Amino acid sequence: MAQPFRKVQSSVQTAEATAVQRYFPLRAGYVWTYAERVVTASQTVLLQRRVTLTVHSRHENEYVAHWDFQSGRTHLPNVRYRVVADGVQQAQLAGDTAYTPFAYLLKAPLVMGTTWRTVDGHDVRITALGFSCTVPAGTFGACVETLQEAEPTPQSRMLTQYHFAPDIGLVWQQRRLFQQELLERIDIMELQRLPEPAQL
Repeated sequence: MAQPFRKVQSSVQTAEATAVQRYFPLRAGYVWTYAERVVTASQTVLLQRRVTLTVHSRHENEYVAHWDFQSGRTHLPNVRYRVVADGVQQAQLAGDTAYTPFAYLLKAPLVMGTTWRTVDGHDVRITALGFSCTVPAGTFGACVETLQEAEPTPQSRMLTQYHFAPDIGLVWQQRRLFQQELLERIDIMELQRLPEPAQL
């Protein structure tokens, strides 16, 4: 009688992992394009720039990709993504060729309160589900929100919210930096158009 139960559990776990992967789909040869703007207490707009995520290649369950915050100056891979049984993990370039250990970017189950830690030891949790998010690329329903909390210094606190849309991936990100509990800086990144084949 126990065998069918194990099969059901396995099926549930597989379904949960597949659901997570829908919220950060990895497609070799595709690029996601964002617009980033930074606002501070003293300046309405401090910075505006184009940001891209390009997935270069796939080997089994691992993808080599590049986050470009320098307006297309380099295409060297600086991040790896790995699809695992209960979610999607990432590792960042930490030297010329070395990467950090893998840590979760998004983790099953997709329910309120699911929590994990980044490789730097920061707490991340799911804080909202099933809402609509509107960005320049369109309006996306059934989104998932995560919140990451960090303390870069004893006097500062950083809150980062991510909105993920099914079959699209990251569509919106907001990072708020507080100094002694006063909001000092807001960094917002929004998806500009649907993922498309990269023009490499």
